[in-house]
Amino acid sequence: MTHIFGEDLSDGTVPGKVHFVQPEEPEEAHLLALRQMQEGTTVLMNVVMEGKGYSFRLEASQRPASIITFVDDAFLPQEGEEMKISKVALTSLARQQELLNLARNVSFLKPQFKEAYEGYSEVHPSRQVRLGSLLITIERVARFSRDDAIVVLGTVKNLSDKSLRIVSEGRLQVGANRVYQMNKVEVIRQVIQPEEETRFSGVLVGDGRGGQAFLALKNSFQISLTAKEL
Repeated sequence: MTHIFGEDLSDGTVPGKVHFVQPEEPEEAHLLALRQMQEGTTVLMNVVMEGKGYSFRLEASQRPASIITFVDDAFLPQEGEEMKISKVALTSLARQQELLNLARNVSFLKPQFKEAYEGYSEVHPSRQVRLGSLLITIERVARFSRDDAIVVLGTVKNLSDKSLRIVSEGRLQVGANRVYQMNKVEVIRQVIQPEEETRFSGVLVGDGRGGQAFLALKNSFQISLTAKEL
C-alpha cells in the first residue's frame, strides 16, 4: 500500500472511527487490517497502490466479512480452461478463499483477528516429492478444526526445459492410502518457465465431497499437481 487516507481513518496514533494496520514486512505490503472503533461507523477510505487509486465505503456491520481479497488476472484460470470443483466448493467458495487467506497470512492477520483463528493449528513438514517435471515442496500444513478443513502451502518448481502450465486442481494424499480431491488450489503463477519456482496453496474441506474427514496434523500429507507443456 502506497498511501491510505480518509476522514475518520487513523493508524492508531490519533483518534479515528476506523483504525488500519499494515505489516512491516515487504512481502506482506499488500495486506491491510481494519478495525471499527465506534458503532454506527461509515467511513470513506482511499487507497493509492502501485499507481492506481481505489475508494471503499466502510460501513459498520454486526456480521462483517473477516477477509476480502482482490485479485488480478495472474490469479485467475486461463481462459477456456475448465475448473473442476467439488460439491462443497459450489456452496462455500467464499469460505474456502477465506481459509486460504487466513493460512497464507497468519503472521500478520492472527494478532489482528484472533477470533478468526479459533481452532487453528499448523505443522511445518518441509516435505519434497518429484512428480514428473515438477518438484513439489510442502512447507506448511494448517488445520481449521471448526471447518474440518486442511490448508496446504508450499512451492512448485519446473525441472524441465519447457514452459509448463499448472492445472487448477490437485489431490491430497493423507497417510499411505487415502486420497482426496482438493476443493481449491491456487498458484501465484500458473505458467512457470524452466527452473522457475512459484508458490501454491490448496484447501480441503471435509472429504472434499460434502462429508467429514477430521484429518489430524500428525498424518503425512502430500499434494499432487499436474502440468501441461506449452
